[in-house]
Amino acid sequence: MKEKEKIRLSEEELQKRKLSVSDANLFNLRQIYFNQVEKLCRPVLEKAGYWVKNVKLRWLNISPKCPFVEELRYYASFCGLPCLFTFEVGNSWVKYLAVYALYSSQIYLLKEGEYLESEYSEATLRLNIRYFFETRYSSLDKCVCLYARVAQLEHTFFRGRPYLQLLKDLSTRKTVSISQNNLVEAFNNAFLFSEEFRTSELFSLTSQNREQ
Repeated sequence: MKEKEKIRLSEEELQKRKLSVSDANLFNLRQIYFNQVEKLCRPVLEKAGYWVKNVKLRWLNISPKCPFVEELRYYASFCGLPCLFTFEVGNSWVKYLAVYALYSSQIYLLKEGEYLESEYSEATLRLNIRYFFETRYSSLDKCVCLYARVAQLEHTFFRGRPYLQLLKDLSTRKTVSISQNNLVEAFNNAFLFSEEFRTSELFSLTSQNREQ
């Protein structure tokens, strides 16, 4: 009985460390300033009882022991690391690093030891938007479709305020065996198969694909 109680408490803690944020307003913008992201995330974090400071864009190595490691892998940039907006947050008991991947609609609270900041820095970013699975014509295949957005990290002349200049969208499709019933496993295994990039006009792969 005590073991079940520990598991239940652990699940409750994880729910408190994963917050939903309504980021639909960012989707059709061509320039996204850091203060817009802060304006989006800060009220959610403060409502949950955390103080918030220092919004930054960081590349993080997510530790395998992080409970959100599989989810955050979906938002890897060109370098294979998630490029995340981060906030230093905390309450009376503990401090966290709050991370938000653009278009993910989620804020994750990471404890020390669950991540490692990378010194890798790249002006051009690939921001993963979403993915879904579809069955191909063959009954043995399943296609993983991933829609990503390419952005350039820029700075304003006055005060050097950083922002993202959104450039174009990419569509990636990768084939996996239908026997991969675990969707997370299927997604990760897709990287072992051939991929096909199709470039398109800016924002042509937006809401209609996002809602599928």
